[in-house]
Amino acid sequence: MTDQQTAELKQLPLATLHRDAGSPMMGLCGWEVPAHYGDPEGEYKAASNTIALLDASFLTKVHATGSDHVEYLNRRLSQRIIESEPGTVLRANQLSGDGRMEADLEVLRLAENESLLLAPPAVGGGYLQAVADKYVFTEDATFTDETHRWASLALVGPKGTEILRALNLPMPTVGQATEGTLGGITVKLFVSEFFFGSVILLFDVEDASSAWKSLREAVEKAGGRPLGFLAFDTLRVEHGTPWWGIDLTERSIPLEADLMTAIHTN
Repeated sequence: MTDQQTAELKQLPLATLHRDAGSPMMGLCGWEVPAHYGDPEGEYKAASNTIALLDASFLTKVHATGSDHVEYLNRRLSQRIIESEPGTVLRANQLSGDGRMEADLEVLRLAENESLLLAPPAVGGGYLQAVADKYVFTEDATFTDETHRWASLALVGPKGTEILRALNLPMPTVGQATEGTLGGITVKLFVSEFFFGSVILLFDVEDASSAWKSLREAVEKAGGRPLGFLAFDTLRVEHGTPWWGIDLTERSIPLEADLMTAIHTN
């Protein structure tokens, strides 16, 4: 990778921390992310058997607001979200006129007139914002790329519940987000299909360093370790979790990709 190519990659909020920890960096769909922390095999085993901590701030995050945004998204997405309540998390696909995928995402309902659209990194924030508001005419619906406002960390492994309990954080159930406090930091927690059932912690980007430190201490105390993308991607493939830009493209059809959880058949 050339210096010019590296300069063009987007940086994680904790990029300096990862480099200082000795992690070599790699490109991922326009981002520079930690490849590993010195022992990819050990990281894989930790995520499989105990717990591992992944910096998932590369997730695209688009903020949806307005009194009509839920009804509008209900018309535009493959999922029925019109009756979803605040705190609901739903997998959905943005589809073109011929039923092919334009984006793969999860919709997190924050409040009555507020939602957050989250997607793997290849669905860039500017792209998702443009696709989301493509047919907004008179509706009260606004979509804003806020990828760099939010940081996100993933607890990957079977001891996720144990870690949350040790930190006095609530364990979210599938399809429902919760909120808690981590060392004075307000965090939203939800289970993500993109991370094959792992818990994602979402919080303000200014709190990234403090949150990482607290979670890493708890993870290492439980016998785990930080997780680079090389080991994570191996686990993702083993779990059969496709990502847009890697396994899915604009030619993909949700039914052919076996994305049944993203489709409401009525």
